[in-house]
Amino acid sequence: MVSPNTNPQQLETKWKPPDHGVIKINSDAAICGNNTVGLGGIMRDKVGDVVASTCLCLRGKYDVDVAEALALRHALNISLDLGFRKVCLETDCLKLHSHLSKGNAPSTVIGMVVNDIIQLARGCHSCSFSFVKRSGNCVAHELAKLSSSFVELRVLMEEVPSGISSFVMADLASSFE
Repeated sequence: MVSPNTNPQQLETKWKPPDHGVIKINSDAAICGNNTVGLGGIMRDKVGDVVASTCLCLRGKYDVDVAEALALRHALNISLDLGFRKVCLETDCLKLHSHLSKGNAPSTVIGMVVNDIIQLARGCHSCSFSFVKRSGNCVAHELAKLSSSFVELRVLMEEVPSGISSFVMADLASSFE
């Protein structure tokens, strides 16, 4: 079952934990230069514990919105591979969130990736979409920036790469205030 977080008045500015039994997946992309884009994803449970994180560097030039969609598709793919079937997909790309919430996309490159995400989401028991401002998506953003320093896919279970822990802790401190 796929459902959007459709309240446009609710523009979260900080990371919030998901409901019990749900894994929140935050993703982001970073244009790294040298024709590369970094994709980052972080999966956390209801108490904010990291269940997995991922970094992937892609070669090529991508529009920002397409890169954001690729990052979300990548993070969802990893989550499904790890067996997570109750998820909340959170992005700081309002255009991407809008397409996902409507359940359709234009006949463009971003539309093709959005349709892939929607198709993958059908493999979940439950999947919702939410939007958070950049300030609430710092961990995924830092993972995306870091991915340019790796030559291959990184998937870490129950941890994040060195240097990212402080961003996770900052999210936790602000989310339970």
